[in-house]
Amino acid sequence: MRYSKGSHAGEQDFELNLASIIDCFTVLITYLLVSASFISIGVLDVSALTQRPASDTTPPPAVTLSISLKLNHDVTVQIDGAHEPVVQIPAKDGKVDTLSISEQLASDKVKFPDLKDAVLLSAADAEYDDLIRVVESTKKEIPNVMFGDRSD
Repeated sequence: MRYSKGSHAGEQDFELNLASIIDCFTVLITYLLVSASFISIGVLDVSALTQRPASDTTPPPAVTLSISLKLNHDVTVQIDGAHEPVVQIPAKDGKVDTLSISEQLASDKVKFPDLKDAVLLSAADAEYDDLIRVVESTKKEIPNVMFGDRSD
């Protein structure tokens, strides 16, 4: 096949229509900007319970607070290192009773003002919503919340 040397043989002019591409990008950018305003990222400041290093010479706290979350949405609040009774907070309407947890922790904070850490113990198959509710209600009174593992 031979190409003839006509008037259009070496010419590579063509017209690129960018209007439709610009229209698509305008719609896409507008959609992304509008939908991004509804995205919110929540962050909970919690840590995992770890062993203290052997080189750590600071004395352990006099009292420790343990909060146990059960599968039936009941919560147990226990203060170790003091002669305080274990407090059972039953579920309310099939959900964790966050108001009672906050009230209990507020009264514990009044009794023990140096209480700054809480350990949240739960089974591996506890509901995520319950964990978040307990963490949020605990952080209202106790600044540091750590996760632990309850094996039962």
